Amino acid sequence: MSPIAQSSSGGAANQSILVSGESGAGKTESTKFVMNYLATISQHKNATADSNVMKQVLSSNPILESFGNARTIRNDNSSRFGKFIKMEFSPQGSLIGASIQTYLLEKVRLAYQAESERNYHIFYEIIAGATAEEKKRWNLKAPTKFHYLNQSTCVKRKDGVNDAEQFGVLKNAMQTMGFSDDDMENIFVTISSLLHIGNLEFDETHQASGTEGSEISSSCADSMKMVLDYLEVDKEGLEQAICNRNIQTKDEHYSIGLLPDAAENARDALARFIYGKLFDWLVSRINEIVENEDRDVPFIGLLDIFGFEDLEHNSFEQLCINYANETLQQHFNLTVLRMEQETYEKEEIQWSFINFPDNGPCIDLIQAKPYGILPALDEECIVPQGNDQNFARKLYRQHDSNPHFSASKTEIANHLFVVHHYAGAVTYDTFGFCEKNKDILYPEITAIIKRSSKPFVRGLLQVSTEKKLPSRKPKGRASSVAARVSLGLQFRNQLKTLLETINVTDCHYVRCLKPNDKAKANLLVSKRVCDQLKAGGVLEAVRVNRAGYPVRIAHQQFIKRYRPLANGEYLQRIPAEAAEENFDSSERKESATLLVQFLLKAHAERYPELAGVSSDSQEPAVAGIQVGLTRVFFRRSAIQFVEAQLAKRYGEFVVLIQAAVRGLIARRHYARMQSSAIVLQKVIRGFNTRCRFYVLRERHRKKQAELLRQKELAEKKKREEERRAAEEQRLMDEKRKAAELEEQNRLTAQSASSDPVSDDSSEGDRGSSLKFRRSSRESNDPRGSRAVSRFRFTKEYGDDDYAMPNTSRQVAMDPGDTVLHVAANCCNEQDVLKLLQNGSDINARNRRGRTPLHTASLYQNVEVVGILLDWEADVLVQDDDGNTPLHLAKDPRIARMLLEAGCTPNIVNADGRTALIDAVDRGDAKTVKLLLHFKADVLFRELKHHQTALHLAVRKGHYQIVMELCKSEDIHELILLTDRNENNALHFAVSRDRKNGYRLVDYLIKHGAEVDKVNARFQSPLVVHIMTTRQTDPAITELFLARGADPNIQLADGSTLLHVAVERELIDIGCTLIKHGASLNAPDAKGRMVIEVANKKFLKKLFSAITQPPTWIDEKERKSCMLCSSNFKFGNRRHHCRHCGRVCCSDCSAFTVEMHRFPKEFPGRMTNGGKQVKDPQRVCRTCHAVFKMRSAQKESKSGFMARVLGYEWDEVTAPN
Repeated sequence: MSPIAQSSSGGAANQSILVSGESGAGKTESTKFVMNYLATISQHKNATADSNVMKQVLSSNPILESFGNARTIRNDNSSRFGKFIKMEFSPQGSLIGASIQTYLLEKVRLAYQAESERNYHIFYEIIAGATAEEKKRWNLKAPTKFHYLNQSTCVKRKDGVNDAEQFGVLKNAMQTMGFSDDDMENIFVTISSLLHIGNLEFDETHQASGTEGSEISSSCADSMKMVLDYLEVDKEGLEQAICNRNIQTKDEHYSIGLLPDAAENARDALARFIYGKLFDWLVSRINEIVENEDRDVPFIGLLDIFGFEDLEHNSFEQLCINYANETLQQHFNLTVLRMEQETYEKEEIQWSFINFPDNGPCIDLIQAKPYGILPALDEECIVPQGNDQNFARKLYRQHDSNPHFSASKTEIANHLFVVHHYAGAVTYDTFGFCEKNKDILYPEITAIIKRSSKPFVRGLLQVSTEKKLPSRKPKGRASSVAARVSLGLQFRNQLKTLLETINVTDCHYVRCLKPNDKAKANLLVSKRVCDQLKAGGVLEAVRVNRAGYPVRIAHQQFIKRYRPLANGEYLQRIPAEAAEENFDSSERKESATLLVQFLLKAHAERYPELAGVSSDSQEPAVAGIQVGLTRVFFRRSAIQFVEAQLAKRYGEFVVLIQAAVRGLIARRHYARMQSSAIVLQKVIRGFNTRCRFYVLRERHRKKQAELLRQKELAEKKKREEERRAAEEQRLMDEKRKAAELEEQNRLTAQSASSDPVSDDSSEGDRGSSLKFRRSSRESNDPRGSRAVSRFRFTKEYGDDDYAMPNTSRQVAMDPGDTVLHVAANCCNEQDVLKLLQNGSDINARNRRGRTPLHTASLYQNVEVVGILLDWEADVLVQDDDGNTPLHLAKDPRIARMLLEAGCTPNIVNADGRTALIDAVDRGDAKTVKLLLHFKADVLFRELKHHQTALHLAVRKGHYQIVMELCKSEDIHELILLTDRNENNALHFAVSRDRKNGYRLVDYLIKHGAEVDKVNARFQSPLVVHIMTTRQTDPAITELFLARGADPNIQLADGSTLLHVAVERELIDIGCTLIKHGASLNAPDAKGRMVIEVANKKFLKKLFSAITQPPTWIDEKERKSCMLCSSNFKFGNRRHHCRHCGRVCCSDCSAFTVEMHRFPKEFPGRMTNGGKQVKDPQRVCRTCHAVFKMRSAQKESKSGFMARVLGYEWDEVTAPN
């Protein structure tokens, strides 16, 4: 708990906190912060009663702010009254109650506001925050419609506070305080009635007697009715009170009619009186709720009174406000000086009196009798002919020589005067002083309120003002009259009693300062703040403090802080234990005295001109240091000297500490560097050792590889020698056999020469000779039998399955082509063979990275590809684009040769495509079949769009390829794969209209394609089909729905499939959707239903497809009939069509159909016994025509009867 609260609850004197400052400096907010703090720290744990009291006390702030605060030029939430809040505490420190005393409510603001100012907050809050029902009950309109609110152009607050939200806060606060619902209703009705009183206008009348008067104008009949209902009086009584004035003489009584201007003044007087009484009633009610019964309890008083004001036009209210601030400033000056004096006397310190500014003459100018401003005003108000001009002349005459009063000739001519306050000179205008000071309320006003039959209104007159601070009884008849009519005298007595209360408490001051006059954040105007400090006496208080001993340090803290300055004998005589809590206080004082003596000696050595005498006899007061009973007091020069010495000593200590710490850091750094060096040496040595090991290991590997290569060369050489020997042996055998054969033939020829007629021998010889020559030629072929075995590709694929293209073309060469590339490009197999025999590099690359095999495959040279494969060309080599020869092969024969030669079909090129993807893309079904035979990966997805071969085949309409892909073992996984946009094969199948689209979709679905798969745009295949198709055939839609597709799926824009089909006039598809359960009455994002979007000529066809009960349209949302579009009027019945669910008028739904004629899915068609239900059901005109058409179609399949009956129709299959 804070020292203030502890002092108040611990049996000490009561406390007062005086919050002061200029208008807009934040006094009210600071008061609320203090109240919140005191209420919070006083609350005990698990104390419900404490919590309730705290809530009630804090809830008084929003109520008083709404009814007593308003926006002014300088402050958006300016308090237009003063208040003194007593927060009462129990001996245990709990908040047990509170009471509030208010001062000088600015009632004149109710009827008049200056430019850029507002009336009291409550009027704007009730208009902004009231509900529609409350506004109607209280007859509330916009602020500009009320005279009391539209005099200024300002309606809203600039501080960001919302009036509507504040009205809710006000209601909650009243409920927390315990206000009943009737009390709150009466309060708000009173506020509303005041606004309507201000709207009363008056017309001038002429009596029969020739006198002039006024009456309430008929143009304000609404406001007059509200006022009459509130006061519960008749119009004649209200006009008698406002528009007439009763004069009572000794012998007679008569009434005088008032002109409209005077009647308006009486109207404003009535409003001010009611508002003042309502404010007093609220304060009294709050006090009844939160006040503690025991009056002798400690309290903490919070004074939040109006700040010093200097406006463009200053009147009686500003004089009273500034007079109160002058009085509180005098109290502050005296309190500060008295506190200084008491402190020095209590501590037995030598001191001399200090001059302090005194504003007593200014206060006397305002309040001193008999010629003070306020007493003179009271005297002028008593005089029958007293007025503001006489009052001003009296002031000029009485205070002409007063230094705190002045008036120039111009000001005298305008009846102005200037008072020189502590905060600056303020110019006051005497216009209205007498009227405001009298606060006249004619008896007619109070009489009409007394005659009211409403208890709350009469109760406002009974609010006791005795709880306000009492005033002293005046002496004499004149004084009694002045006391009765003088508002200034009441305020002076209240202020006097307030000061008497404050004087018996311990006062604490809170000075609120405005950083700038623009109410902007983060803007500090130094001159403006300095002026406020100067005007508030803060700088003078600081000057007084500095003239004495401004620095006070407790003995314990003094020894603890400054003992390091002592040395030698003093240091030994001052024990270190003197700075501890449990040390003896008398011994601690002696230690402090010794330390002060040492400091005085050091001070004398530093400033010998101040010593005057020897340091031993130096007076402590001269040096600026004195030892009190509990504290040591310093002047400014002394504390500066001591602090300088302490800083110097600390500097020495810092050097020693730095030396020790730097040495420690250096040693630790050296140790870390030494350890790091050892670790670094270890790492480097290990690295060097591993490097040497790697070099030796590499040398050993190379040596072993060289030995192995030499061994392989030796074995190869050996095998070559063996092969050469075998070849020589074979040649020798062949030569031998040839010689033998030649010899045999020669002998045969000799024997045959004897028979010249025989021809067989000649042919045999010729055949043998031809065979021999062929054999000899083959034996002379350098390739021998090796060539015959290697040319297997050209022989195996020399069939007539594939026709070789025989078209001439222009040879296109790539940069860097070799002679072999050109030969392969030209399809010259003989040149290719010669080049290979002459040692040309079969795997040579051009600048595009392509080999001759790439070129031959690209240009479909089958024979050249066979030769290159026979000569062991590399089939897996990739060019710069990542393409193998298989990627470039567009001839199925070449693809087959490459695959059988070992080319892998799953190599991916730079574009992220395999040979299968390329083959599918160009629609080469035979190549695709070959690739699938050689295990091409069907699950591979190309990198750009993540599409599989199946996606491409479906998208491009290659049906034969689709069937081949579906024969794959991985079809169950392939059919479920999606592309980058989450599209499956069905999305591509229906993305465009195809000749065999139905068969393709059915084929994919049979192989496991998902019909409800949603892509990245939340579109199923059925959605894509309906959004893209131009065909009206519903076969594909029927197929999807039969496989379980959702007909009511909602699109991204909120519409359904049926919306899309109807908008695109795909009526057959729409009917198919309706048959499978699509809702006709589902709204889209704009709230439109299908029956509202569809063309009316298609409605009958759509309704004929209904097979299930509809969703009924909410009849409350329909303002007109959905058939004839006629608006529903009051009393018109609305009916639902049992068939389509639409809302119709009685005329459009005056048709009935027996229940058994409804579609089968409608419940209740048949009884449990199987009998037809013939209960008539109400249907609309359109649906009735549908049922007639169904009956006609049932009777005649040709539809002839329907045409005869006049119901022309597009033929659709009616539900059974």
